Amino acid sequence: MAQKIGSFGFITNASGGGGGGSYTAGDGITLNVLEFDIDSAQTTITSILNAGLVVGRDSDNFVDFTTDNQIKFKALGAYRVFIDKGGIFPSASDGASLGSTSKEFSDLYLADGGKIVFDNGSAQIISTDNGELTIATSNVSLGVKFASRNFEKSKGNVAGATIGDIVNFGTGNVNAGSVYYYSSGGAWVVADKANATAATGFLAMAMATGSAASVGMCIRGMITAGGNIGAIGDKAYLSATGTINNSASTTSGDFVRLLGYSMNSTNGQMYFNASNDWIEIA
Repeated sequence: MAQKIGSFGFITNASGGGGGGSYTAGDGITLNVLEFDIDSAQTTITSILNAGLVVGRDSDNFVDFTTDNQIKFKALGAYRVFIDKGGIFPSASDGASLGSTSKEFSDLYLADGGKIVFDNGSAQIISTDNGELTIATSNVSLGVKFASRNFEKSKGNVAGATIGDIVNFGTGNVNAGSVYYYSSGGAWVVADKANATAATGFLAMAMATGSAASVGMCIRGMITAGGNIGAIGDKAYLSATGTINNSASTTSGDFVRLLGYSMNSTNGQMYFNASNDWIEIA
């Protein structure tokens, strides 16, 4: 009669009696005379399922499947990382690092709306699907600290290209590289040295052509004006209809307001930082 060998389910073709049968080894099994040896390399097993399964090197280092719907990783005698339907997380807060000073990950990819959260929400870095990045803290009185900010020159010959502080509010259509003031009605209106309201209000330069709230208004930073504003280091003053000039007006009734300094002799690159002071020419 046929006999089952161990728990692998291999069947002998022995007819029984007197040990006169013959045996055949299956995949992953080696037959030595009448002894079966399990091969060290198993290449045909497609499933190992057991509610109490633990796989590892020794009792201090293994992968534990004994908890339903959770995988636990143990190293150096302690559980370090868990995986379940909620994600990948350490066994305790501050319990494991992701990478090290000598073993760094290459890239981190997050989906639209992805967050990097610190200390259960006390601070967050949040992205949106329109390319906006927010760094937030639960204690707004402390704000966000930056050790330094590195401003490069803006792109040459591209009006409005900028590196600086931007606002995205207010109505009205604007032209790249032109200067506007924020009106009492909440619209961005062309600034002008010959008008008190248009020369002394809250000023910004349009980063691109279009809706002000969409393209962004630079209130301070490296930006490219809509035309040549003088040699490197020249003072940049508000001129007529949103333009900039390296010479202060001497016309009676005009307002002299410093807007920044030229960073290039030919293509309008400048540091824009409208002064809070102005002079009216008598």
